Amino acid sequence: MAVIRQQTQVFNKPVGVRRIETGEAELWETIKAEADEFTRRAYNDAAENAQKIGKETALGVDIDTVTTINPITGKPEAFDSPEGFGKFATDAYQKVITARYQDSIDTEMDVKAKELGLKYEFDPKGYETAMSQYISSMAENAEGSYKQYIAATGAKKLAYEKLNVQNRTRTHHRKLETEYIYKERDLSKDKAYNEALVGNFDTAINIIHNQTQRTNDGIVAKLLPDGTALETQSVISIATGKGLVEYAMNQTSSEDERNIMQLYLATKGKKGKIKNEKIKSTLDNLLLVMDVNTRADILNHFSVTSNNFDTVDRDKAANAEAEAKILKERTITEAKIRSKKTDVAYDKQQDHVITSATQSASDLFTDDVSLNDAASSLYNTIEQFNSLEKLYNERTLTDEYFSDDDKNKEINFVRKEIIKPFILQAAQDGNVDYLQSAIINDDDLSRSKLTGKQLLLVDTLRETNIDLPESDVKSILGLTVNPTEKQKRKDEIAVQEKIKKEKEKALIYNEIESVVDSFAAGAVSSEDLQNELASIDSYVGTSLTATEAQAQKNRIKNSAAYGQIRQYGGIATGEQMKQMSLYLQTNGENTDNMSNKEIELGEKIKENLTETSLDTAHKLASSIGSKISQREQAEEKIRKEKKVYNTVLQKGGDHKTKKHRQATDEILENMNLSDYENFETWPTKKKILSYEVMSHIPPESLISKLNDIVNGTRVPNGDALMDHFMRLDNHLTSDGITSSRFAGIINMETRLILKDINQIRITQGGDVTEIATTLIQRRNDPKSDLNLKNTLGFGKKIKSVEDFVFDQVDDHILTQELAPMVEYMARTGRSQDDIIKRLDQIIDEEYPEVEYVADPRFVLGTMKRSRYGLHATFPDDKEREEFISRIESQLPSGYSMHAKKYEGSIPTGDIPEEQQGYFDSEDSDYAYLTGQKKQVYLVPDETAVGVTYYAYYVDEYKELKPLIYGEGDNKIFPMFDKDETADFRIEQALKRKTELETEFTNAQKNNEIILKANYHRNRKLRK
Repeated sequence: MAVIRQQTQVFNKPVGVRRIETGEAELWETIKAEADEFTRRAYNDAAENAQKIGKETALGVDIDTVTTINPITGKPEAFDSPEGFGKFATDAYQKVITARYQDSIDTEMDVKAKELGLKYEFDPKGYETAMSQYISSMAENAEGSYKQYIAATGAKKLAYEKLNVQNRTRTHHRKLETEYIYKERDLSKDKAYNEALVGNFDTAINIIHNQTQRTNDGIVAKLLPDGTALETQSVISIATGKGLVEYAMNQTSSEDERNIMQLYLATKGKKGKIKNEKIKSTLDNLLLVMDVNTRADILNHFSVTSNNFDTVDRDKAANAEAEAKILKERTITEAKIRSKKTDVAYDKQQDHVITSATQSASDLFTDDVSLNDAASSLYNTIEQFNSLEKLYNERTLTDEYFSDDDKNKEINFVRKEIIKPFILQAAQDGNVDYLQSAIINDDDLSRSKLTGKQLLLVDTLRETNIDLPESDVKSILGLTVNPTEKQKRKDEIAVQEKIKKEKEKALIYNEIESVVDSFAAGAVSSEDLQNELASIDSYVGTSLTATEAQAQKNRIKNSAAYGQIRQYGGIATGEQMKQMSLYLQTNGENTDNMSNKEIELGEKIKENLTETSLDTAHKLASSIGSKISQREQAEEKIRKEKKVYNTVLQKGGDHKTKKHRQATDEILENMNLSDYENFETWPTKKKILSYEVMSHIPPESLISKLNDIVNGTRVPNGDALMDHFMRLDNHLTSDGITSSRFAGIINMETRLILKDINQIRITQGGDVTEIATTLIQRRNDPKSDLNLKNTLGFGKKIKSVEDFVFDQVDDHILTQELAPMVEYMARTGRSQDDIIKRLDQIIDEEYPEVEYVADPRFVLGTMKRSRYGLHATFPDDKEREEFISRIESQLPSGYSMHAKKYEGSIPTGDIPEEQQGYFDSEDSDYAYLTGQKKQVYLVPDETAVGVTYYAYYVDEYKELKPLIYGEGDNKIFPMFDKDETADFRIEQALKRKTELETEFTNAQKNNEIILKANYHRNRKLRK
């Protein structure tokens, strides 16, 4: 503190004439002046001291009280000076408090401005909103100059930092645009290369042109340096050139050809004769993208690629030689395997032909078979032999391991085996020696001794060129050339024995054939199988050889396995049957997805199969599995269609699903309402019923016809269809909300066109199709481009329809939905005011304010607008109320969908009965006490099939949170859809059915009464 020292002072005195007297008056005047001066100095010192104390006190005040505004005074809490302060101290104190307050505000606003500037780094509008809200909250309790200072300072800080954010945003977006151009260039380079690689040169050239133009635009916008366009053109041209080089290389077949191509390119087409026109055309295109900037890179790529192709060709030649060797060895091995497999197949064919011949022969010589039938049977057997012989002949051409000797051996064997039973059966008629002689020599004497069927056999063998060797005939009948009488009898007995055995064999084969058919059909048990196998074993050594018996046992076992497969097919699913097929195909190795019981059955089947029959069994199982799957698919389709039908009939389903709309058509058909074009001629009850069905889910046939109208296709009864459209497009629910039942089905542009058609037909008249055609022509007229630009005001700010729509609605999703409709309106001459008014109207219709639902799409900045409101999902008023009531009853205690609606103390009795839900209280007759319940909203899940809602609640911070409750693994996130009211819809449908039946019964009774009355009246008239 400065010390005031007393100093000699010079005061003003009279100057000039000196007075002689020095009286007392002058002395007192002098003393008085000096006293006044000392008083003034003391006053100033005191004031200075007081100000100093005030300042020092103000500086020592806690900063929190300086910056906190008193809501009553509108000034800082510390503004009032301490008690005992005088005027000077108070003034100084308050000046310092005010200065400190202003400094604090400046600092705080600087910090907040920077903080929000970082938070909304590239969002000027978001920054402005947040900073404005912050400034407003700071000035909320301030008054007078403090409020003005906050507002003025805040505006200055906001403007300054907003400018920074704008500049930063602009720089950021310019950087992104620059990066995007370079990124697009890289993508275009790859696209051009890929197009050129497949010979699409024109497409690649368009890519070069478009990307070069895009780069030029970037240069004009100062995003890219000069010369970038040339660089871009060169980069993509080189990529195109490389693609063309590789495309051309793929057409070449030799190193010499590629050398000529290189010469052609190096000399710009002056040297090197290209014979292949396709290659020449490609090289000519290649020259078009070769200039001083690209030539070296393209030619270098040509050299590298050519060398690679040369290397590949040499490798291919070496590999081809090695592969040829391996292939030859593999071919030999495979041919041997195929030959073995073919042996098995031909053996089976042999068995079939021989067995068939044995059975035919046993029937041929019975008394009840005529000569004609016998001839037919015999010729059939010969035909089978000829077919088999033809197969063997073909096999010698395709199977290098099957020689002519092999063929002759097999054919001779089969020939003998199929003729043998016929000769033995013919021998039953006697004259065995003459029969043998006639077969061998065809002499008249022998022929004269034969019966008709014996002659038939001899003639058939000769006519068909069966060419049975003499030795075979003798071995069959066992006769010598010139037998004695004793030998004849002996031979005859031997022949009769052979005949007997052949008969027995034929009978056995017939029995076995019956068993095989029975087993293969599925009528088989393990006991039956063992009995039949034992029966065949009993014939060994008498009627059958061991080899023949084993062949028949294999047939029976195979048929038993086939029967087991068919039995399993009666209970198995398609997938199970296909898995069984795979199990058999892999010989039991693949058991994926098979139960132990199924594996056990597979083992039993496999035990009965011979190795050569596994493939047949696998194919049989696969075939049965395919048929089962087809049947299952057909049944599932019918089941789904029936389920969809019943769901829609019971007022369920989703109107955005085509199958559900098709179900509506079926319902209308079954209810005799499909001729809805005649709606206006129907009685009132029929109209009400029809509208009830159609307004729930519109029929697909109606939507198809409406689309045809818009496309200019002539549709019968167009006026009636338009009436239906207007009714369903303006569906009114009981809560007063108008919604379109075509929302999400017919796009907004099409619906607007339909509304225009309707308006014109009502006001001006005319054919619906002709009106639609005129509107579409007007929209597509090239002159409409001018309407579009003028109406929407294309310029610096608005450059597209999307820009205009976004400027109006500030929502990207809505912009995509509404842009086609706006374009149509602008092109057809609507004013901008009409368009804006229509946008507002559509948003109100498509996204009305709804109750109980919160939409996360945040349309127009609010969650209370949604196209998934309950009125849209549940157009039926009763079902909607039932849905709300059921959800309310499932919510945990403390949560309610009605918390906000009935906030406060409201008696339970004042709440509609169907809305009470969990509002009842055991402790009180009040439904709701403030703070007891949290508000629950339904949030739609757009990704689900059909509308599905999840439960969310509003917490104490007014934030929307998912309603998840429960403990540990038992946590529940409630989800609700139309299944909640499925039983309600069934109940309502039954009620409606009962009502209709009652109405029908009453109508019948009334009709009977009327008929009786008419009868009695007519009788009186006749009298």
